[in-house]
Amino acid sequence: MPSTGRLVLPLAVALLCACGSPSPSKTTSGTATEASDRIAAARLGRLLELAEGKEFYLVYEPGSSHVRLMYQGVTLQEFAVEQASVGVRRLLYIEHGAPKRWEDRIWDDGKLDPERKVERREIIPPDPADSEPEEVVIPPTPEEAIPSPDRFLVRFAGGLVVEIVGDFDDRADDGLLGWSFDRLSALVDEASSVLFRAETDEMRLRLVIDGQAAHRLYRSLPEPCRFAVHLSAPAG
Repeated sequence: MPSTGRLVLPLAVALLCACGSPSPSKTTSGTATEASDRIAAARLGRLLELAEGKEFYLVYEPGSSHVRLMYQGVTLQEFAVEQASVGVRRLLYIEHGAPKRWEDRIWDDGKLDPERKVERREIIPPDPADSEPEEVVIPPTPEEAIPSPDRFLVRFAGGLVVEIVGDFDDRADDGLLGWSFDRLSALVDEASSVLFRAETDEMRLRLVIDGQAAHRLYRSLPEPCRFAVHLSAPAG
């Protein structure tokens, strides 16, 4: 009678070869899914870190074309982005690369440029004993108290500059003179962004939003602030 012990080892080896080794296609698919999950988790982790902080922050979402002013996970203001572009530092026609993985990090210490200047007025109530009526002083509106530029920068530590450009469609109806003035203003802005860039600027993210919205953002953006890009989850 043949011994069964001789068949145990060959049979075990055959089972391992048949069932224990996944196919290359399944391995590749699993690795891609795991990588996608790690990226999505890291992006959500950045949002959680921002929400747990005590600073206001901006979040730009290219997928939905919106930029949001937020505080501890709550959206305070939301602005539709009409156009977005990225530029890098240029010196003697040589472009310097953008900071590594700039869209996968949180940027800190954002400050407005030009600096926000608030016009303060002291209003003294009239003396009740004075029989002579005094001129009524009307407090200035936010638009009057805080002059807002059509284009401004938010500079962050580490070299990122977020440029907010207001789009005013109504100016296109001003005729040739209005168009020429706006075009000249745009050319000056372009020149200043290239020729007069601060030494610490490494790259610039330009976001074009509605003109009145740009004014509101300039008046309301707290300093210092933080910034992050939130990309849509990659397809698995």
